[in-house]
Amino acid sequence: MTSDLKQQLTRKILSIVGVTERFWPTDSGGFTAFVFKNKEFAHFHSGNELDLKLTKKLIAAKQLQHPENSTVHPNR
Repeated sequence: MTSDLKQQLTRKILSIVGVTERFWPTDSGGFTAFVFKNKEFAHFHSGNELDLKLTKKLIAAKQLQHPENSTVHPNR
């Protein structure tokens, strides 16, 4: 079952011109990625956790931190 938040985020992301959704058939969890110009820039982990690919410069400038309750990509 997909949450309302995940559905809303998916619709919003896919409304961006040129963005497509790529499904990974080898993943049993229904893994999907968002792609722009043939490059993945985001994907969902369990539930509503959206993993965005951001540059280290942007992360530092915005003072972003890894969510405390997240178990994915802990060393980023």
